[in-house]
Amino acid sequence: MNDENLLSILRQLLGRTGQHQGVSAQAIDLILDPPTLLIRQVGQSEGIQLDAHGRPRSRTARLWQIRVYLDASRSPPRINPALLPWLSPAQAAALTRIQPAQGGD
Repeated sequence: MNDENLLSILRQLLGRTGQHQGVSAQAIDLILDPPTLLIRQVGQSEGIQLDAHGRPRSRTARLWQIRVYLDASRSPPRINPALLPWLSPAQAAALTRIQPAQGGD
């Protein structure tokens, strides 16, 4: 399997809702290098976003980045446990069979 297979699996997660750190969230985007799922808090009040000087600037939903692999250099690569609730068993098995590119770490 290659990076196209990885992207195919991760694209299936976009729009999916789930729990992260006890908060309802939705998968909204992918970062490719290193493979990372970007999720946004939903159904909760927005948090305050600070500017570069620490002053309150705007209200926004919380965002998290969940890296797909903890150690991509291992064979098979180790999937980040925080990502597992977002995956079906078949998706998790497929991600374990992919040896991702080593760039960006």
